[in-house]
Amino acid sequence: MELETLKGLGKSLSAKLEKGGIHSVEALLLHLPKSYEDRRVISKIASVQAGQKALIEGVIQGVNVTPFGKKHLSCFFADDTGGCQMHLFRFYPNQVSLLKNGAKIRCYGEIIKQNTSANIIELIHPEWQIINQQNASLKKGITPVYPSIDGISSHVIYKFITQLKDYLFSEYIPDTVLKHFNLISINHAIQTIHFPPNKTLNEIFDLSHKARYRLALEEILAHHLNAKIARDKMTVGDYVPFEINLKEHKEFLAGLSFTPTKAQMRVIDEIFTDFSAKKPISRLIQGDVGSGKTLIAAACLIQASLNNFQSIIMAPTEILAEQHYHNLKNWLEAFDIPVIFVAQKLTKKARETALDEIQQNPNCVVVGTHAVFQESMHYPNLALVIIDEQHRFGVEQRLALIEKAKSKDYSPHQIVMTATPIPRTLAMTVYGDLDLSVIDELPPNRKPIKTSVLSENKKATLIQKLEAHVEKGGQAYWVCPLIESSEVLTRLQDVSSLYERVKNALPNVRIGLIHGAMKATEKALVMADFKAHKLDVLVATTVIEVGVDVPNANIMIIDNAERLGLSQLHQLRGRVGRGHKESNCILLYQAPLSVTARKRLELMRQTQDGFVIAEEDLKLRGPGDIFGKNQTGDIHFKVADLSMHQSLFNDVTEIASVLVKDHPESVGAIIERWLKNADQYIKA
Repeated sequence: MELETLKGLGKSLSAKLEKGGIHSVEALLLHLPKSYEDRRVISKIASVQAGQKALIEGVIQGVNVTPFGKKHLSCFFADDTGGCQMHLFRFYPNQVSLLKNGAKIRCYGEIIKQNTSANIIELIHPEWQIINQQNASLKKGITPVYPSIDGISSHVIYKFITQLKDYLFSEYIPDTVLKHFNLISINHAIQTIHFPPNKTLNEIFDLSHKARYRLALEEILAHHLNAKIARDKMTVGDYVPFEINLKEHKEFLAGLSFTPTKAQMRVIDEIFTDFSAKKPISRLIQGDVGSGKTLIAAACLIQASLNNFQSIIMAPTEILAEQHYHNLKNWLEAFDIPVIFVAQKLTKKARETALDEIQQNPNCVVVGTHAVFQESMHYPNLALVIIDEQHRFGVEQRLALIEKAKSKDYSPHQIVMTATPIPRTLAMTVYGDLDLSVIDELPPNRKPIKTSVLSENKKATLIQKLEAHVEKGGQAYWVCPLIESSEVLTRLQDVSSLYERVKNALPNVRIGLIHGAMKATEKALVMADFKAHKLDVLVATTVIEVGVDVPNANIMIIDNAERLGLSQLHQLRGRVGRGHKESNCILLYQAPLSVTARKRLELMRQTQDGFVIAEEDLKLRGPGDIFGKNQTGDIHFKVADLSMHQSLFNDVTEIASVLVKDHPESVGAIIERWLKNADQYIKA
């Protein structure tokens, strides 16, 4: 059955489904409900309490939409016992047209406030629909509530799903395996989740949990198999052993202006052991913000060059790439190792010069952005590839870079690094093709960063305090999530207007602006001015999340902090606290806060342990959000919750071995079902 054959699915809705990643009937059926509503019981408004989730109905008595500024829709409706004020901060014009006085509305959501004396409650962004004769039948039974898809409501998604009740998935896990691991079939799981039996909600959630467990296993299995295939592709051919030059290594360490931590030395020893054992390196180095991954990279790059091989270190932004270039040039010049910079911003003449230098220097180190693996780049002697901030790149980009060395009939050693602490379960799934080294120690001189949580109405006072901070010689970041105003996220502060506000309020303070839409040369100039203390305050988007190191900057202010994930907040906070002065991070939020946002901000205030934060972020937001939905290499789970399904990993490993050995035809089919870019890996 094709998706286009569904009744009521026109071109507009079809385009929205496709934009939301729903390209097939199976993909739609794998879009699972987030909860269930018991439509058998509609509560009276006066009977519900704050903090309780309830299904209520009433007649609309007033609707108001703010005509300018921060968009806000308020709808008041009532039944015969009390009234409810519904608030919407994100809505579409067609939704406003449905909300008319006299219409009957049904809502399901968490009661935020309650005025018991007036019998009035408040809801923020509940599930809602207008009730009429056409959909009055929805009052009966248990109804799944689906996450919306690009504005398509749960109700509409449910109408499409009900047309697929008889659709059957192909079963790719053999019956013997299902029985051995006590798993239900995929079709039994799908039916249980979308079309629950007429039982209590507790019983339904229990059945749904077992069904999701079955689907989660197959989804994690798909990622595990894909990682195995990716590793096989990246380990084709021979490897070049490196002889460890201990004399030069000791000279390198002795020339540093600081003493490496025990954790840094341990990770270097792990990599050198692989080198000396003639073992191909395929390793992830995971370390918190400021843990010193660049030092480890430098030690490895030196060994590659001393063995007369070329190496590459690739960074996601030109800001970070240039920082690596200058650091490595200072460290490596004592060993007469050529360090060559490659980036998109280079002029044609500079690029040609870089290409010539790469051809003429068989032991050079190339530092750059994604430009290092473009078609025009050729490396005659490449044996080591280091990728910084791995979560910004995809598996396919790593494959492209590895291909650069295939002409020599050997694969280069691979080291990837990330400052985003990753829970073990997620690391096993996303980076299953890599060994893992963890830098679990920060330099001893790093001072704790004091974190405060403030409402945005304190912004004027904060600006005044910022002026006093600058007068004492300090510098500060002020981060705003967006480049320009968004119709959907209208409550987010626009970075340009924030820049103008701070600039007007502090005429004697030198203020700079940087965001992702600027040209690379413009961003580099602003960052250089800030680092040289030609600027006091840097207003920025999250472009400064990675790689910016300004020790004198010891205040980080983050606007709309409730909109960012824990790991991203932790990354931004890590931009300060790099000098000897006490540092502060101020998290500004817009009320009202959701329960999840409140937990997130409170955890930021309580701890600076990146691994604790990463585990909690996985529970609160999911793996896709940890890495950022729009990042290349994004991993997004449709079903699996790695914080809940950790017990699956041993089973997944065992099942994968059985499938690869006895049922190889199932491997590609499972990957293709669950991974949106499967063809890049299984067909490459």
